[in-house]
Amino acid sequence: MRRKIHEGIQAVLQEQPACASQKGLEYCDRLFALERDYTKLTLEERRVKRLEQSKAVTDAFFAWASNTP
Repeated sequence: MRRKIHEGIQAVLQEQPACASQKGLEYCDRLFALERDYTKLTLEERRVKRLEQSKAVTDAFFAWASNTP
């Protein structure tokens, strides 16, 4: 999903310096950063962290996506 958002940004960057897809890319980058933080955790600790932190970012992403034309 991140790749498609990034490709969309690259396609319009020449015409528009900022686009709506930039916000989607930021959500994806935030999720990837959280996953990097979880690498040293056990599987159960990762599950708990995902429920605590990643779920909030994912919910915000889908709320943004459903309201973005």
